[in-house]
Amino acid sequence: MIVLLLCSSSKGQESSKLAPLNRTPRMVQDWIVDQVRIAEKRGNARREALKTQAEAEAYVQSVQ
Repeated sequence: MIVLLLCSSSKGQESSKLAPLNRTPRMVQDWIVDQVRIAEKRGNARREALKTQAEAEAYVQSVQ
């Protein structure tokens, strides 16, 4: 997303304060990325715990 800020000057006085940027979309994106990483770690741990073929087949059935 591109944000364009226009500053107008009034009789030689320029505004030195810019409107704050909306950080909410970035915060939401960071939260989603964190959730995906947590889920990935949980899935990796679950797959690493598989020891037998029967456990692996049960895992495949549970994720289908």
